[in-house]
Amino acid sequence: MDTNEQSNIRDDGSTSISTALMKQLLLAGNSDQKITNEALEAASFLLREFILEARNRASIEAEFDTEGDDEEVEKSASDMDSTSGMDKMRRRRASSTKMIQPKHILRIACELMMDFS
Repeated sequence: MDTNEQSNIRDDGSTSISTALMKQLLLAGNSDQKITNEALEAASFLLREFILEARNRASIEAEFDTEGDDEEVEKSASDMDSTSGMDKMRRRRASSTKMIQPKHILRIACELMMDFS
């Protein structure tokens, strides 16, 4: 096993799914099945693409949620007169990140599955 496969980092800096994990996933419940290294690589590539696409779509959903929160923060901040209230609103807005949550994955799941079928 070469060092790139051990660390799961490709030459272009992207990560890959380890061969051992891929084999374990594909043979779960059917340990008598045989699978070639080429089939493992192909399955690993497809699973990686699926995961990256899910992350990208869920990130967009998270961004939409964050934009809605930002609009509420701006409206609330414009209604406040005190400086301390404005500071609180700025801190709240700065802390809002595009964190992917389960609800974002669930929103994109059906369409993603259909696109990959």
